[in-house]
Amino acid sequence: MGAGAPPVANGDGARDHPRRAPIPIVAVDPAAEAAARARLTDGSHALRRLADLAGWLGAVTGSDTPDVRARIVLAAADHGVEPDATAAVAGAVDAAFVLVDAGVAGGLDPADVRTGLGPSRDPRTEPALSVAEVALAVDAGRELAAGAAADGVTVLAGAAAGGGLVAATCLAAALTGRGLDELADARIRDACERALERHPDAAEGPLHALRRLGAGDIAVLCGLALGAGEHGLGYVADGLGATAGAVVAASIEPDLRPRLRAAAERPEGAHGALLSHAGLEAVLGHEPTLGPGIGAAAALALLRVAATAASPR
Repeated sequence: MGAGAPPVANGDGARDHPRRAPIPIVAVDPAAEAAARARLTDGSHALRRLADLAGWLGAVTGSDTPDVRARIVLAAADHGVEPDATAAVAGAVDAAFVLVDAGVAGGLDPADVRTGLGPSRDPRTEPALSVAEVALAVDAGRELAAGAAADGVTVLAGAAAGGGLVAATCLAAALTGRGLDELADARIRDACERALERHPDAAEGPLHALRRLGAGDIAVLCGLALGAGEHGLGYVADGLGATAGAVVAASIEPDLRPRLRAAAERPEGAHGALLSHAGLEAVLGHEPTLGPGIGAAAALALLRVAATAASPR
């Protein structure tokens, strides 16, 4: 992975990341957004939400009759994963499903994509990733997005499998500047405090924070979001880990933000803080019980309804 992709932008000037070329993000189409939205603007409250979603689809696809051709990428790193259930849900909404080994201990079998990453390290004692591992993971995500675009996908969705709560919460603290009392419950607060104390310079920039506090799956999903912007796709981040990766990506390339949505609002304080910090909206409302990838599938189903409703009759 990574051989064919241009390098990711530094975006932060951190000491342990070389300066890299910016990533060109395809601008959204405001005319297509307005035209798609207008077909559902009749003053009724019931259609207002669908009009918003249809407008976003028009903007990211550049078409006033948007087509949702979707792919769900589930990245797993150093924790358990249940791909069969998530793949079944993805199939139910006609979304291709890709399972990525982003650093599972002992390897993930079967996996559609193997990045070559090993398990992330404990940020309470050392940086979670090396400079080379961040580059490998981000380039892997960008290549996945490039492949999706080549296959005709218009909307990508990403999710992190299983754990990663500490890493994502630490990233939320570093990116948003909020205190852990707002972001985490007592169950994980101690681990987050120790990691942030170990890396007081993590807030120097997004890639620096990702290397110090992140994980392989979050880094791959950061690259996936960047690649979606690079190739003119919409991107839906499902869950806290994927949202952390998307906000890192948007911090690197702010022009990416109009192409991003969260799948659903999550109960973790860190998730709301990330959405607020980046100005991201959720496709669904508050959905605390959806598992990794399932929220993405549900969000894609609603986006399909919006696209159908906005089509000329």
